[in-house]
Amino acid sequence: MEFYQLKYFVEIASEDNFTRAAERLAIAQPALSQQVKNLETELGTVLLNRGRRKSSLTSAGETLFDHALLILSAESAAKEAVQEVVGLKRGRLVLGTIPSISGC
Repeated sequence: MEFYQLKYFVEIASEDNFTRAAERLAIAQPALSQQVKNLETELGTVLLNRGRRKSSLTSAGETLFDHALLILSAESAAKEAVQEVVGLKRGRLVLGTIPSISGC
């Protein structure tokens, strides 16, 4: 299971439509469908009831949706925390000095 697959899944669930989700994600609809299919294969269950105009979550899909939101939120928080450390907005700053020879 990859983060991008969870993002794709959440977008489809939010839009209730593969085509609109693909447009929002700026990827081809067949590629989006394939990644969701890969996710379903890995989990061993169908996550979405696919219709011509609308897709809906199965019971397993509803369960994954709740967990996916938590996972993606944690991923975002982790990235933000690391960027704050890299940007010196958070963390520790250690300074070292060299004693002067002049003895003043």
